[in-house]
Amino acid sequence: MEEHDVSRGVARETVRALEERGLVSVKHGKGAFVTTPDRWDTAHPDVLRALFNGDEHDAVVRESIVCWCWLVEKATELAALRGTTRWISRMREAVASMEGVYASRSQAAGFGEVATPFYAALFMATENRPFRGMAIGTLPLLALMPSPITDAAFIREQVLPVYRKLPSAIDSGDHKTAREHLREIFVLEGREQDRYAGPSIQSLSAAA
Repeated sequence: MEEHDVSRGVARETVRALEERGLVSVKHGKGAFVTTPDRWDTAHPDVLRALFNGDEHDAVVRESIVCWCWLVEKATELAALRGTTRWISRMREAVASMEGVYASRSQAAGFGEVATPFYAALFMATENRPFRGMAIGTLPLLALMPSPITDAAFIREQVLPVYRKLPSAIDSGDHKTAREHLREIFVLEGREQDRYAGPSIQSLSAAA
């Protein structure tokens, strides 16, 4: 504490924060010990950000895209089966907001953050409390996952029109068409499953 010029209270809160993220294990009377990676809370935004910035960046990106694509695909199916007008309307409002943001932008930067309310509404539309609780915890991935899109015009003219179709397909209960629109979004955003996961994502989808 003296070395870093911090108070005992600050040090205690720091250790508690690290413990909450699974990065250290506190043994009373002995101290705090660094844990192994398998005990890290990889759903926590701070831990995810550190992993994205670490030596295993490429592997973490691939794993994150597989996780994201699978969750969103399952959410789309559930929403088409059980979605209510309230959350489907929120999805439409989110698309309108996205269109407003990119109406005057020339760069595509920040698209993941702009799209977050859309996916939050999609997860809520599943009307499955355990699933949406788990899925909403993955929303920080959107801001962290890289995208090859750099041109805002491409988002306006190619990506957002497909986003606009998705709530309508979900509202009609047509889960097959909804999944087709979603996969088109994956392709346009450079997150198509086969490119990053090969047969593993297909096996995962088949087993679910």
